[in-house]
Amino acid sequence: MASIATLVRKWLHASPADRSELSSRQQLFVDQARIAGGQTRTIFDVGAQHGQNALQYYRDFPQARIFAFEPVPENLARTRREVGAQTDRIEVIGSAVGEAVGTLEINLNSHDGTHSRLQIGDTRYWAAPVVPTGKISVPATTIDAFMAERALADIDVLSMDIQGGEMPALRGAEQALAAGRIGLIAIEVSFKPLYRDLPLFWEIGDFLAKRDFNLFGLYDCVYAPANNKVLSWADAIFVGPRHQKLQ
Repeated sequence: MASIATLVRKWLHASPADRSELSSRQQLFVDQARIAGGQTRTIFDVGAQHGQNALQYYRDFPQARIFAFEPVPENLARTRREVGAQTDRIEVIGSAVGEAVGTLEINLNSHDGTHSRLQIGDTRYWAAPVVPTGKISVPATTIDAFMAERALADIDVLSMDIQGGEMPALRGAEQALAAGRIGLIAIEVSFKPLYRDLPLFWEIGDFLAKRDFNLFGLYDCVYAPANNKVLSWADAIFVGPRHQKLQ
């Protein structure tokens, strides 16, 4: 993927027709860079998987420190390999993020991007087949606890892709959210019950709206394989109060 700085310059100087040439995933990162701005200092990548987003943030935000959280040992090891020498600004944390400090039970599945604290739900809405393969217990922290531990004043970008664990992680950031210490949230949201007891988009949106966050846009929309009129999941950007001032 091209540098976001390059893509932002293209976006700013392009016509609306030309802007549509960006893929939805490129637009997701371009918009984060435009909203967060060049003074971004702290990024949380929660659910790092293989480190792909952490590395993109590393390229796009040259002044930012990136904390990449990944609890599953195989994914954690790969993230550390992929990050390589970029440890000057990326710190890989071998922990889940939830609503309490302690441990979490994670359900492992046949695709390493689908491991979750929740069990597999209605597979009709999945893009590809997936089956459970076991369970493990992993260490867990909260956003509030980690911010306090590291004496972090703010999170400029909070990115979360944790397969149904997003709502508990947001509850574990209650102090930061209440104090306006999170600039924007880029989060995977579900519209159908991919996992059992999965909080859907509407619940997450309502939770964030009550804390003065505003939905900015949806990206990388994925539709049910058997019916392309049914939206299964997408990425979303929610913008916090600091970025909503009107002239």
